[in-house]
Amino acid sequence: VAPARSEALGDRDALAECGASGPAAQLGGRHLSARTEHRRALSHLRAKGTLQRASTRPKLRPPNFSGTWLIDLERSEHDELTAIMSYLGVPSYLTKLGRWRPSKMEVSQSADNLLIEEVISQLGGLYTNKVELYTDEREFVAKHPLNGSAIRTRTRWERLPAKELQPCTHAEDATVTCCVSNATYDRGGHQQRIVRFLEKDGETFHSINTLYPGEANSDPITAHRYLKRVVA
Repeated sequence: VAPARSEALGDRDALAECGASGPAAQLGGRHLSARTEHRRALSHLRAKGTLQRASTRPKLRPPNFSGTWLIDLERSEHDELTAIMSYLGVPSYLTKLGRWRPSKMEVSQSADNLLIEEVISQLGGLYTNKVELYTDEREFVAKHPLNGSAIRTRTRWERLPAKELQPCTHAEDATVTCCVSNATYDRGGHQQRIVRFLEKDGETFHSINTLYPGEANSDPITAHRYLKRVVA
């Protein structure tokens, strides 16, 4: 009861500073008949710095992933990627051949940064997978490209400390705008988190893929994948 009384008194004082008077102000403004008194109180508190406006928050500046990308075989972590793909039902021959035949990725990104489409092809197009990412956090349900089971994904833009993204070319004290996806696989119960961003040069697409296997007592697997921009 005491905290509620203290909050009411605070409201009353704020309204009083804005010129509200009489029984309405004495009751903490809970019985004001006009909305103007409430608006005046909010304006007064903002002017004093009591309330923070959303405009003071750092603005996200999403990177543009659009273009053609070719996997960097030297930097990418193939053993970890192979382990993840195996859990997700990708045939071993595809993961093994991927070591010797670089995969290619075509990315298109909408002007409002709300939709990112990735088309990944391997073995000269023998295996192709399309991924759609809606960055407004809506749930997007896709079909597994091989077994048809549902994959439920939510995606959003986030600012992450670069020290969580290493190894990368950003300084550890920097902050990087990333596209972060969290997916759940109906078959197997796997959870997956993929963080996508551009390295400092803007010409390297870096993704951090972490899989949390649905099997009990299984440790998460993390793989870093690097792709170089293909200049037309």
